[in-house]
Amino acid sequence: MNPGRTSAALALLAAVASLMATGVTTFATVAGLLGVASIAAAVVFDRPLGVLCGALALAAAIPLASLGGASTPALVVAGVATALAYDLADAAIESRRSFDPPARTGRAELAHALGVTVLLGLVGGSVYLVYAATAGSGSPLAVALLLLGAVSLTAATRV
Repeated sequence: MNPGRTSAALALLAAVASLMATGVTTFATVAGLLGVASIAAAVVFDRPLGVLCGALALAAAIPLASLGGASTPALVVAGVATALAYDLADAAIESRRSFDPPARTGRAELAHALGVTVLLGLVGGSVYLVYAATAGSGSPLAVALLLLGAVSLTAATRV
C-alpha cells in the first residue's frame, strides 16, 4: 500500500461527514462541497495549500449552517470532522513525501487517525458540555464560534 493512502481516504471521509452535518442551506452546502473537492484534489496532487483552502471552506460552512438553523450537535460534529479532515489530509501528504512507495505506513496512519479523533472528540465533547451547562441559552452561532476557537487552540499545540 502506498504511503498516505489510508490518511487520504480517512480525510475524505471526515470532509464528507462535515459536509453532511452542515448541508442545511444552499450556501453551507456549496462551501462544504468546495471544501471536499479542494481536499480531494490536494491529497491527489500533494498540495498542502489545497488542504488549507479545503479546511477553510469546510469551516466557513459551519457558521453558515448555524445561521440556517443547524442543530448544536451537528455543528459540533462538523467542527470536529473539519479539523480531522485537515489533520489527516496533511498527514497523507507528509507521509507520501517522507516515505518511498513500498513503505507500509497503514498501521501508523490508523494509529495517528485514532489519536487525533480521540483528541478532537474530547475537544468537541467539552464544547458541547459548556453549551449544555449554560442550558443552551447561547445561540448555535456562539457554539460554532466556540468550537472553532477550541479547535484552533488544539491545532496550535501541533506547532
